[in-house]
Amino acid sequence: MNPFEAKQETKDHGLGLCVVVVLFLFVLSAVMFASISLRPIKAEASGGAAPTVVGTPGCGGPISVFHTPTLHSYFAGIALGANSSMWFIEDLSNSIGEITPSGVITEWPVPNVGSSADGIALGSDKNMWFAERYGNKIAKITPSGVITEWPVPNANVDTAKQEGGLGRIALGGDGDIWFTYENRNSGGFVGKVTPAGVFTEFKIPVDRNNLFLGALASGGADSMWFVKSTSTGNKIVKITPSGSMIEYREPDDRSSVGSMVLGPDKNMWLSEGGSDIYKITPSGGFTKYSASVSNSNYPSGIVVGPDGNLYATNSTNIERITLNGLFTQFPISLPAETGLTSPSDLAFAKDGSVWFTTGLGGAIGRLDLKAAKAKPTCGATPSPRATVKPPKTHSSDFRWIVLVALLLIVVGLVIRFRKRIEQAIRRQQ
Repeated sequence: MNPFEAKQETKDHGLGLCVVVVLFLFVLSAVMFASISLRPIKAEASGGAAPTVVGTPGCGGPISVFHTPTLHSYFAGIALGANSSMWFIEDLSNSIGEITPSGVITEWPVPNVGSSADGIALGSDKNMWFAERYGNKIAKITPSGVITEWPVPNANVDTAKQEGGLGRIALGGDGDIWFTYENRNSGGFVGKVTPAGVFTEFKIPVDRNNLFLGALASGGADSMWFVKSTSTGNKIVKITPSGSMIEYREPDDRSSVGSMVLGPDKNMWLSEGGSDIYKITPSGGFTKYSASVSNSNYPSGIVVGPDGNLYATNSTNIERITLNGLFTQFPISLPAETGLTSPSDLAFAKDGSVWFTTGLGGAIGRLDLKAAKAKPTCGATPSPRATVKPPKTHSSDFRWIVLVALLLIVVGLVIRFRKRIEQAIRRQQ
């Protein structure tokens, strides 16, 4: 082999080695880039049932969906228990459900078949209390699942006709469990029961027949509030622990109040079935707040969040409402197999996540509000049809840093190998 061929062979060998090194590092960088950018966000469900992770809808953060053993149960309330579990009513399956923070679901059958449990609340005795609408009983369930029932003295609804019955239930500021009872032909009453099972009842004045009692909530230590609807219109009623009642006519008689809660401002806040949220002062002054987005329909549950804001559900979102009436929406997109894909009642867990029922869907949902901060595009001010990108994660920034660093290393190595090749060629000469 002549010197020129030896020189060319050495040069070709060095260039080939450079090409191999460049390709290897390029493939390595591509693999790292893909592994970082495509890594999924996993839902935490250690020790419990594996949830269906819906993803990151709008700016709401990850949603986990936990299917109940009994599908299409029709949920009728959800509340946080003293044991950190969420407790809920499964009406059609006649059972009380419990779901732990990790997603383990237990169903406790109600003794009376067809009693139609409705409404659930944590009592001052740390047990969960609920009403048996057509069973004419108030019951409590311990954290271990033991159910105790008390017949309501003057409840006499005909379970076959189902014309009324026991309704909402709530813990009062006096430590008793309050409830409503309606008979659409003969009137109704508001009652309370002590943890020991002692009842007190207060007759409700009725303008005409067809009485319907709606939302019930504590107004603090000195009052309970409930909704009374008759053929003459809707009224919000305040009742003291001794039974004295004051009625305030609701501005919109055509509305249907879904839920009610005492706000941090000491006013009562109501979710109304026509896309509005009402505030009523202790003296009966009403203020209406309306979301300016087209998909804010049929508010149902309403609760106070750990941040001091109000949170309500409607047909497509969970809404946050500040005390001055500013709306922020968190879109809820549920999998098709949940049936009726609309959030209904809701409650906050101790970790700040919000849990909600899905009506007839047979599933309990959990929205992690801490996972992604709300953005203005979810609120009422911008266009409701604006596209909201998923929240940006730190990995999306880090992957570019890694890629640029690897490319710089590649360039440096090429330059370094090139000098060695030139030195090898000179030695051959």
